[in-house]
Parts: sequence; structure tokens; C-alpha cells
Amino acid sequence: ILGIDPQYMPTIRKPWDIVGGLCEAMSVRTGLPAGIPILAGAGDTMQSMLGSGVFEANQGVDVAGTCAMFCVSTSGIVPELSKPGMGLIFNSGTLPDTYFYWGFVRTGGLSLRWFKDHVARHEGDGYYGTLSEGAAKVPAGAGGVQFLPYLTGGYGEEKEASGCFLNMTMDDNQFVMWRAVLEAIGYDYMGLADSYRA
Repeated sequence: ILGIDPQYMPTIRKPWDIVGGLCEAMSVRTGLPAGIPILAGAGDTMQSMLGSGVFEANQGVDVAGTCAMFCVSTSGIVPELSKPGMGLIFNSGTLPDTYFYWGFVRTGGLSLRWFKDHVARHEGDGYYGTLSEGAAKVPAGAGGVQFLPYLTGGYGEEKEASGCFLNMTMDDNQFVMWRAVLEAIGYDYMGLADSYRA
């Protein structure tokens, strides 16, 4: 399509194609047998779809982590989902004739760790429960406090954005702020779900 001579392009491999074998040095380090086949593999999001049992169109997967991916499988390109401004990216899956769109939730789990470590100033994972118990007592909407989850910068129309809390008063505490962080992540998911539904 682009008129590029194939000799300048890398060889395309299927995820299950054998691309080599484990060398002796790595065999010693890993405890795996030397010569064991090494496959081309695939990206983590593609493999998450496969690992979640998505083998047909119209199924969703939440790949939650530092940056969360909210994915929906399709039977191919869906023009409505491919329009500029939808914030979705089209990908092929690991298996033949599998496809999906994905949108990412800004910072996702990264916002949670940042807040716990740098705002609440508690190391270790145990404090997540304390924060969530306190946030459960805060009414929906966090009393108007909002969190913008652009801790790693924005993208698209919001590329100059950065993270911040809005509408705080002297009455607000870390549990109100934690509720606002959780709701911000929820709103990102809601925006993606609205795009898929549309």
C-alpha cells in the first residue's frame, strides 16, 4: 500500500512461530533446558485478551494495572470506533482473525500508588484498605472535590494537561481525596464504555 520495498521491512512472524532456541548461558541462569524453542510471542494486551478467554467478538476485558487498558473485541475494523477523537486504538489479536479496540485509563493504578506513597505518605500495600474504608464513608461525588488524573501528562486535545485536585476546602481530608481519585478513574472507564456503546 505504501510502496515500501519489502527488503527494508522486518520479517513478520506469527506469535507461535519459533524464532530460536534457548542458549546454554540462559539455560544455566533459568533452569530451563538448552535448546527449548523460543516463540515470537505477542504484546501483553493481546495476550491478556487471550488469557481472559476472549475468542470471539463483542467481549470486554479490563487490563488493570499501572496504566489500565479497557478492551473490546470485534470482528474487524468498526468505522464508528475508528473516528478521530474517540480515543481508541485498533489492534489485531494473538489468534488469526481476532481484533480488538482499546482505550487507556490515564495513570489508572499509578494514581493510586502515587496518592498512597506521596500524599498519604504510607509505604506498603496495607494502607490501601484503610484509604478505601475511609472513602466508603464519603458520599458519591466526594463533596465536589475532583481529581484530574493527568499525572503523566495529557494526550490528544488535552496534551498540555497535568494532574490536580479541584474544589477542596478545609473540611476535606485524605479519604475525600482518595474517593476523588477513585472516581476520576471510574469516569475514565465510563468515557470509554460510552464510546463503545455509541
